[in-house]
This record gives sequence, structure tokens and C-alpha cells, in this order.
Amino acid sequence: EVTFNDTGMDCDFRIEGDSNANLFKVDAGNDRIGVGVASPSHLVHIQDATTPRLVVEDTTNNVQAQIGADNTVARIGTVSNHPISFRVNDSEKVSIDVNGKMGLGTNSPQRLLHLSSNNTVLALTDTAASTDQKTKYILSDAGAFAFGKLNDAYDTATEQFRIGNSGNIGI
Repeated sequence: EVTFNDTGMDCDFRIEGDSNANLFKVDAGNDRIGVGVASPSHLVHIQDATTPRLVVEDTTNNVQAQIGADNTVARIGTVSNHPISFRVNDSEKVSIDVNGKMGLGTNSPQRLLHLSSNNTVLALTDTAASTDQKTKYILSDAGAFAFGKLNDAYDTATEQFRIGNSGNIGI
């Protein structure tokens, strides 16, 4: 084991590459690590002139996730043919399959945007509308389909139109 700055000394160190004097830089005084950058400004800072990327790869399943900057675009995704999962508390909340279909509440979306839950509601809010008229909703509830509005506190719904399971329309 080799230890640097064992006594907490402010002693930076760097590893040079063939063409990069700051291939790997430890800024001991600020507790930061840089890859390709002389003065890292974040805990881990990766910099390159052409398409810098952070790559995480599972070689058993050939899955490669990447976070990067590509010209004028920030990128998050895969370069392998695998879906993407966005997780909260280690539970999938949003998925994007290999065909670009996005699922919220499902990890196997069947359409470009697929919402799945018990009593699924899609809320559309126009912030320029008047009080208690800003938010409209589309509801799928036990097979029925409805439209309505929500008050600004989102605690009172007023249904304005419904198509029931039998196809009957209610206004």
C-alpha cells in the first residue's frame, strides 16, 4: 500500500501522459481529482477537448453506460443496445427502451410514451391561465377515460367529460 498525504499535507500530485501533462491530477488542498484538467473545480472533474466521457461498463453483459459532453450537447445514455433505467431509492421510475420508447411506471413501454399506474392521471398546466383554471387532466381509471380540471392546490378535481367502459359518454 502506498499512501500520499498521510499526515494531511497539502501536497498535490499528477500523472502525465504522452500528450497530456494533467492526465490524472490530485488537488490535495481542495480534495479534488482531475482527469485531463490542471485545476479540478469539482470532487471529480473530467475534461478533454474532444468528447470527454465517463464510462461504466458491465463486461459480463456487455452493457456500457456513458455520461459525456459532445460538442454542444450533454449526453447521458448507452452505446450498447440496452435500455436505460432512471431510479429513485433503487426503484425504477422511468425507463427508455432500445427503440426510444419511454415508460413511466412500466419497464416495457409499448408506445412512444407509456404511463402505467393504478388510476393514471396526466396533468397539463398552463401557468398563464387564471386562478383554478391552470391545470387540465386526462384520466384512465378502471378502464374509463376522462378529462377534467384541477384547482391550483391540486386537491379538487372537476370531471368535465367521461367515456365509460361501455362506450357511453358523460358530460
